[in-house]
Amino acid sequence: MKRISPLLTTVLILVACEQQAPDEPTMSEQMKKQLNELYERAKEEAETVPDDVMDWAKEDVAKIGDWEYRIVRVGAVGLASLQEELNEMGSERWEVFWVEQHSDGTFTLFMKRPARSYLKTLPLSQLRHLIPGTDENE
Repeated sequence: MKRISPLLTTVLILVACEQQAPDEPTMSEQMKKQLNELYERAKEEAETVPDDVMDWAKEDVAKIGDWEYRIVRVGAVGLASLQEELNEMGSERWEVFWVEQHSDGTFTLFMKRPARSYLKTLPLSQLRHLIPGTDENE
């Protein structure tokens, strides 16, 4: 099986989403079902989603490879309190990549995490079914 770069995959999916209505027979029923399941999961997790699943898919694909950033100033606390706060942020998948210590004993934490994308969880072999004209045996 050929490997396609994530950028090319994103472009191909966006083109497919633009050219193909969700009810066209070229998109496999399994793929439609998976898209709808991921769309519903995003709604259940209180994500802001458009009314149309294909509009949501376009937005979600655009997030693949993006980062979210967060900057937090932490007061002068003991190491145990700082560790507890870092663990809490880590449980939300925030990763500290830079720390600045200030003269008043406070810290500024610079954090990042991958932007949430539901479609990046699908294998490339399934995502390619979004692309018109692909053959399942390729």
